[in-house]
Amino acid sequence: MKLQKIDISSCLDEWNSYLLSNTGTNNHSIAHNPSIVGCIETAFNCKSEYYYLIENAKIVGLLPGFRVERKFISVPIFPTAGIFTHNLSKLEEWYSQIVKILPDYEIRSNLKFGKYVYDKKINCYLKLQDSIDNQFNDFSSKLRSDIRKGYKNGITANQGGEELIDEFYSIYSQNMHHLGSPVLSKKFFQELTSKYKNGIARIFIAKTDDKELVGCGLLLTYGKLAELGWASTISEYNKFKTNMVLYWEVIRFCIENSFDVFSFGRATKGSGSHNFKRQWGVTEVPIYFNYSNYKFDIRRLRFLGFLWRKLPSDIAYKIGPLLRRLTKI
Repeated sequence: MKLQKIDISSCLDEWNSYLLSNTGTNNHSIAHNPSIVGCIETAFNCKSEYYYLIENAKIVGLLPGFRVERKFISVPIFPTAGIFTHNLSKLEEWYSQIVKILPDYEIRSNLKFGKYVYDKKINCYLKLQDSIDNQFNDFSSKLRSDIRKGYKNGITANQGGEELIDEFYSIYSQNMHHLGSPVLSKKFFQELTSKYKNGIARIFIAKTDDKELVGCGLLLTYGKLAELGWASTISEYNKFKTNMVLYWEVIRFCIENSFDVFSFGRATKGSGSHNFKRQWGVTEVPIYFNYSNYKFDIRRLRFLGFLWRKLPSDIAYKIGPLLRRLTKI
């Protein structure tokens, strides 16, 4: 196997053809969609670096990434990327070769192979049923009851495109501050929703019956995979089952548009978010952040979340994108 560096802007059709010729979701992620290149480069001040894996003069795999100073990262911000291939049995062998060719790396994959590995994250996937009724009936009785309670409490959800960015960002930024986590910039989400191709970019907004904004989500699709990579609710309204209505409306949309798999996005193992996602009957897949060199992960410093929540919101919203740009998490 050899790595062939490519200009992704001139190889879009070939890249998508190879990946989307797969009949299932296999091991591809939203981060394999090359239409994210522009917004990643702009938001994180890095340059795209995409590769074909070649054997016997044929493409046998794809590796998306970005060069941040000397380090190759596959891919910032998104849960996973790594090698996409139709031949999963070769992954371990190919990674052993790639780490010699790209000696300074950070690769987010479902396979553990790095010298140093952060393994506290997990992806949650739901195999979608062929109809909304079948999907709803497949849920546990408690989950169905909670969804119904959300509607009875007056929670509704609408959807749209980039015209909903302001409403999305208002909810997202409030929730991230409450959680003690820095925000991504509004410009990142504007770029993502306005320039996304090869799939759907859809914003969902949950409201109370008096039109108060209480929840949001940004859905991205690629191939037969749909992922709600960013979702937030206003914590004081969670008792009204806001998140149940929000996620169910997204899942309904995915079934109506014939997607095969819905990804709830990543969560920290054992967290409240992880427990919320697993009740939907998901398949859990570990995420491994593979590093060539030891990297102290700022997420280990839990007291920083407490301090971040104490910052005035206007200051947190201003410096949050700068911190995210530095950490690439």
